[in-house]
Amino acid sequence: MARKSMYDQKILPKLDIIEGWARNGLTLEDIAHNLGISKVTLIKYKKSHKELSDAIDTGKEIADIRVENALYRRAIGFYSKEQKVITVRDPDGETRPEVVEYDVYHKPDVTAQIFWLKNRKPESWRDKVEIETAEGELLPTLTIEEALDESAITPQDDSNLETAAETVSLPEKT
Repeated sequence: MARKSMYDQKILPKLDIIEGWARNGLTLEDIAHNLGISKVTLIKYKKSHKELSDAIDTGKEIADIRVENALYRRAIGFYSKEQKVITVRDPDGETRPEVVEYDVYHKPDVTAQIFWLKNRKPESWRDKVEIETAEGELLPTLTIEEALDESAITPQDDSNLETAAETVSLPEKT
């Protein structure tokens, strides 16, 4: 009888566990460590064994979807149920603890909204904005902070200065 390979001994029986590790956010390095093999060996096995590759990819996909859903909920706001233990007095004067469930509203998170929009609609929400002059020339790409700092604008020659001033209106320094 042929001896089982290391893959057959260490990996194949644990495909469900490996999928769970990937779903829980473990990296390939973490998974390899948990299996007692090197990351290089895990990557080699992943390339040569479809069932391993599928288990890791499925786990990662589930985790990514859960994070996307949580980010979306944070961005738009949501209700959650929470519990609190209160002390209740009986008609005969005795006190006892009671668990009360109530709804809590979590306001939309501006940081989550910005992150979502920058990644989902980068053409509209990226930090760097390209500005085209009337002559069709692109001004140097600036971050929003740079655009608000007048000293960051250094035109190559004075002919673009007027066009640049018309295109980008900067707030007055106080």
